[in-house]
Amino acid sequence: MALAVSAPGIGLIIVDAGNKSVADPANVTIVDHPHEFFRLEEEHGIFAAPHGSPLHVGDSVALVPGYSPTTVNMHKAFFVVSGERVVDVWPVLPRGPGDHGLATL
Repeated sequence: MALAVSAPGIGLIIVDAGNKSVADPANVTIVDHPHEFFRLEEEHGIFAAPHGSPLHVGDSVALVPGYSPTTVNMHKAFFVVSGERVVDVWPVLPRGPGDHGLATL
């Protein structure tokens, strides 16, 4: 999940998830929106919306990551969503010394 954080004029939507969250940029998609990938920064994703967009700043969007292993490595849990409801939380097990998993959420 990500938030639309900017719509800087016709043709672009910026979300608060970038390389660190969704990895392989060539395959990142926004669920239920036809916007094409344009560019990823470390913390932001930029999508092309050449015909405008129904998204507004603050809207939640679901992203399909381009490369799941990198995405999983950057987070402590999977939030399982059905419709618009979180139905479960799956911990990502600790990956080394000092990582206490969900205890630090």
